Amino acid sequence: MESRNSYLVRIRPRDKPDAPPGYTVGFLVSSHWVITAGHCLSRLAEDEPVRMTLAGSETVDGRVVRIAERDDLGLICVTGTPPREVVRPVLARATDNDGWVAPARPEASPHRLTGSVLNADLRHRCAGGGEIAALELKVEQELGDYHGYSGGPVERVPRPSDEPGPPVVLGMLVEQAPKWNRSGDATNVLIAVQAEYALAELDVLADARRLAQENTRALQRASDAEPVALTQELRELNVMGDQLDRMISRGLLGRRKARRFLHKVLDRTLRYWIARSNRDRIRT
Repeated sequence: MESRNSYLVRIRPRDKPDAPPGYTVGFLVSSHWVITAGHCLSRLAEDEPVRMTLAGSETVDGRVVRIAERDDLGLICVTGTPPREVVRPVLARATDNDGWVAPARPEASPHRLTGSVLNADLRHRCAGGGEIAALELKVEQELGDYHGYSGGPVERVPRPSDEPGPPVVLGMLVEQAPKWNRSGDATNVLIAVQAEYALAELDVLADARRLAQENTRALQRASDAEPVALTQELRELNVMGDQLDRMISRGLLGRRKARRFLHKVLDRTLRYWIARSNRDRIRT
């Protein structure tokens, strides 16, 4: 049975055995993409290979695609066989006073963070200088230092009217808010980047139409060999397109930028299935 938290991952450098246990956390937003906080990848470089551990100790290889230092965002592409038995989270907008929970925590910490949304539409300037669409979150657990929680998702506590379904992710933890007078004292207020905003900003952009046209036969072979898996992949792309359409209608994202982002995701998906099809053909 799929675990509700099966979309969480722990990220380690693949070729650095001396890296700290657990290293950092992130979460899957589709079969091929993991997002995390940019500063969590500060000791890595773009194109560096990583190994990710999922719930149940399943591992999958990946590669750092982008580290956006200004906006404190990181993007990893799954390069191995993508996990299939994973609950896909739904990305949504928060409202003030929403209850929230952070399902990921440092390996050494017994505390799972919970709290409420103080400000669901905060414009926040990151330590790297970028301005992001953020959430201001009050934390019930006053730990003083929340180091190690960055990169994890912020899930909305289910409302009484909600139907049973996958986790609803509102954002990703990135910073601990300082006191207004910058005295250095800790607060129990955290900053999270809005989930939909993060997905749109991590746009390693490309046009996938040429790739699709040139590899129609390879895609047909992939569809013939694994019709269920490929259909599921295309269904996820449709869901992602619907989420981007909602962001456009709310004025959160330009149509041209959304189209470029979706083309990049499609490009990665097509490349994966074409490579898989070619490997199968070589074996036969």
